[in-house]
Amino acid sequence: ADDGGRYCRYIAKVADFGLSRALDPGRTHQTTRNIGTITHMPPESLMGGQLRLATDVYAFGVLMWELSTGSRPYSGLTAGEVVQRVVVQGFRPAFPGGTPGEWRELAAQCWAQAPEERPEFEEVEQRLLTLLREYGGTGTLARQSGSCHTSSTSAAVPTVNCPVVPTAPVFLRTAVEGDLEGHW
Repeated sequence: ADDGGRYCRYIAKVADFGLSRALDPGRTHQTTRNIGTITHMPPESLMGGQLRLATDVYAFGVLMWELSTGSRPYSGLTAGEVVQRVVVQGFRPAFPGGTPGEWRELAAQCWAQAPEERPEFEEVEQRLLTLLREYGGTGTLARQSGSCHTSSTSAAVPTVNCPVVPTAPVFLRTAVEGDLEGHW
């Protein structure tokens, strides 16, 4: 429990809201209009509407930043300003201080300007599992709060006891490690 006697439990859930589709690794899909959240779209999609597996990898890099900050990317910017900064200037949001270099590096590779420079999801999965093992699934990856800790119980999902502050991702060994394998 945190100082107020409350319990906070985090379970990560990922959904595609029906906008994704299965593609063969080498295939792409050309659309006549952009589909999706502009802040999560890679430069090639913003310019030509081209969808491919690397599109999802880019969006995942943005999601990693969101998990680290609890914020929305490019807030306060218009759609045109986002396109200008992402496509022309190659701008990406900055991670907060204290975020581990391995996490920032993986996100930066995921949101690389050129799609061929982005890792495959299999590599992303392996690197996330390595980070999970390295940090032990015992608190925030950014280590922004020393008061968070996990408690092992007989429950299927361990309880994470911490102040309710949405500033950094929390990894739970049993909720994440077993569920990642084979899903990319």
